[in-house]
Amino acid sequence: MNSYTTRTRNSLTARLALAFVLLAVAALADDEEDKIAQRLPELGLSSFAEPIFTYYSDGARAHAMRIATNMARMRDYYQKRLGIQTRVALAVLNSNDWSRLDASVAPYGMSFIRGTPPTVFMPAQGGMIFDGIVKGLKSFTPEQQAFLRERRMTFEAIAEIWADRIAAFHELGHIVLNDYGIDPRCLWLHEFLATYFGEEFTANEQGDWTITREFPKKPPSSSPPKRPKHTTLADFEKLYSRVDDYGWYQAQFLTQAQEVQSKLGLKFLKEVKRLFPANSENSAAEGTPLTPEESLTRLEDISPGFKKWAEVFRENKPIEK
Repeated sequence: MNSYTTRTRNSLTARLALAFVLLAVAALADDEEDKIAQRLPELGLSSFAEPIFTYYSDGARAHAMRIATNMARMRDYYQKRLGIQTRVALAVLNSNDWSRLDASVAPYGMSFIRGTPPTVFMPAQGGMIFDGIVKGLKSFTPEQQAFLRERRMTFEAIAEIWADRIAAFHELGHIVLNDYGIDPRCLWLHEFLATYFGEEFTANEQGDWTITREFPKKPPSSSPPKRPKHTTLADFEKLYSRVDDYGWYQAQFLTQAQEVQSKLGLKFLKEVKRLFPANSENSAAEGTPLTPEESLTRLEDISPGFKKWAEVFRENKPIEK
């Protein structure tokens, strides 16, 4: 999630919900957003132009290059398959440079998008998303421990890959869907589609993120999951990042995105563009927000089962184990 969303209008499961919480950022006025991106040249940072233009802090070149390469692959994936032309830049900053930009924009490690063309800001090391994953995966099962031992990977190494995947591909998903000409007309669908774009790419391409798809799941808990205070899509539309458990919503979106992607792939995105077009002369209601019910009815026509899935958002409905 990011202010770019408001301007343009389960293989991970609940153990990564906290990481999604940390993608939530309060929107700023457009001029303030652009000022943040415009401050980057003033910091005296190093940079490289390819595969996408990237600023990076001292000591972060290798990490920045890995993120930039992965994001460029996702950008090129959609250019080749859907003809989407996307401009994006990247800033990979340490905590000191992050605070020099604007200490109030977001806590360190909370990825966000600012500027025109959009720049994705990500941490050079650690940070809130990384820490959230560490916390979520702190208690390993023997199978998970064996998985890492066999690959000679540290927990921190896989956590960093996971954090980069969640932040970079989700944030780029927001940008790509806008460039594709989709107008979700509701906040929940913008978040869902940003995740879908990332999942479609990672499901069809091999990269360092592949290991996160192979990572063994934890067995379901014998105790029912805690039900958050806010659970409806109407709550999400009204409160957005101020719901009491933003990560719970993102976990539901992720589960459905993976389910639909496995069945429809790119076809789903093509149909979404047809039913949620941006800049359509045939749409008198363009820009008018859709209710959750209206958006779900359209999605049901594309992929039957959306309404059944959305029952989890009803008030007081128990969450299935």
